[in-house]
Amino acid sequence: MWFSRFWKPARFRHTRLSSISSLAWLAACSPGQATTFPIRKLYCAADALAWLPGQAGICRRYAEEAVEAYQDVSAPDWSFSFQAGSRTDLAIARLGNGEVGGAAEALAPVFELPPGQRTNPVIQSVHRVHAALNRAPPSVNGRTLKAEIENFTDLGEEIFLATRAN
Repeated sequence: MWFSRFWKPARFRHTRLSSISSLAWLAACSPGQATTFPIRKLYCAADALAWLPGQAGICRRYAEEAVEAYQDVSAPDWSFSFQAGSRTDLAIARLGNGEVGGAAEALAPVFELPPGQRTNPVIQSVHRVHAALNRAPPSVNGRTLKAEIENFTDLGEEIFLATRAN
């Protein structure tokens, strides 16, 4: 999606938004293939809101709905990448609320992805959780989650580089 993957908060630092919900609506309703299906609109809204400081509550709502919707792997619009992305957005929202244990719970299924599904977009989404964790107050659970993320992303990057070399 054009908005959520390339947008950085610094670009809009001097912009006054009248409504964060309007921003989420814009992200969810923007044209493009990623928003063809309602489930992906939930994910795209959560993904856009995950970038914004102070929006953990509404981001969590969209992310929880997206995680729930992506439980049905038989759905024609199901995608492991979007499922993982919705889980990383939920983890970021939970970290924004100070719930390190909740973030770890949200990421557990992502950490179980087989090597072939540890694609670059999945790795980058997990890196975003790592960055959010670095902004959170230090804790034992936080250090454990950070180690799990680093292990997952290091292995994923090794697999990605090995497939690119062949």
